[in-house]
Amino acid sequence: MPTEIELKIPDVGQTGEIELLEWKIPVGGQFQEGDEICDLLTDKAAFSLEAPAAGTVLLQLAANGQKVVSGQVVGKALLS
Repeated sequence: MPTEIELKIPDVGQTGEIELLEWKIPVGGQFQEGDEICDLLTDKAAFSLEAPAAGTVLLQLAANGQKVVSGQVVGKALLS
């Protein structure tokens, strides 16, 4: 049975701003477990939000270039 989940910015510890650089999967786009959903950048490192399982992006709540914080919901996905 498909499950809807929130896509949240992971806790990256004490850091300055986090920027959502780019969505790698568009709304309606499918992904597999481990795929990079979006690229993120802190003042110390670049990293990606990885898919926990296969699914489809339903909604993007943050835009490319937007500043976000740890724990913030930036999208929703439907896991298959």
